[in-house]
Amino acid sequence: MDRKIAPSFLPVISAQLGENCPARVDADPKRFEIASAIGHRPSAPTEQDYFTEYNDYILNVRVVDGVTAAIEHINHYGSAHSTAS
Repeated sequence: MDRKIAPSFLPVISAQLGENCPARVDADPKRFEIASAIGHRPSAPTEQDYFTEYNDYILNVRVVDGVTAAIEHINHYGSAHSTAS
């Protein structure tokens, strides 16, 4: 997720997921800051978590600087199967 929109978008999506879906959101430190400000307590993903496809309601969120960084993250950690930005 792009750092520029994370502070406004993440609280909205976190609230929606909390109300409508049993999803667990694991997040990098920047996401932790945003989530904590609105009362959420996500788990911190490990390096291995970014490589893992859970087949479950688990989301690993990383805040990055722009599209290029998002693509680099997906190319590094993704399986080319079910990843998205």
